[in-house]
Amino acid sequence: MLFDGTVGDNIACGDSRYSTLQVIDAAKLARAHKFISDLPQGMNTTIGRHGIQLDAGQAFRIGLARALLREPSLMVLMEPKLPRRESATTQLDESLRLAADGRTTLVLPSRIETLQHVSCVYVLHQGKLLTQGTHAELMDSCDLYRYLSYVRFDTLRMERQEA
Repeated sequence: MLFDGTVGDNIACGDSRYSTLQVIDAAKLARAHKFISDLPQGMNTTIGRHGIQLDAGQAFRIGLARALLREPSLMVLMEPKLPRRESATTQLDESLRLAADGRTTLVLPSRIETLQHVSCVYVLHQGKLLTQGTHAELMDSCDLYRYLSYVRFDTLRMERQEA
């Protein structure tokens, strides 16, 4: 979620406790600093409804920087749906990996690759924990997980439906 205002304001949320250096460090950790530096006024570029429009991956990384600035011990992240460009997914993977370092992170994935790289996947069914394990373990042992993986992430199935 982006607010109308500058990139720096979006990350700091107007909280004067955070210095410009801290905001920049959070942007670097979220892998947002490079694209922010390329904006017309960098951190002072206006974004939102009345400013420059960012793509889903950039907006996610701004929001991630906002969260990381506050140094949470727990983060819940909804991974954005991105086009299958290698540069976009590489940046997303890197930002998720760095954000998770040293904290508990719950990720609601939009890509199968995310599930393949997390340390543990929890399968919830009808409001209860059904099972947990790595992606590979669950693909071998859980019919519901295999089904959900197919329905949610099978790109060949999705391409056939679009045709």
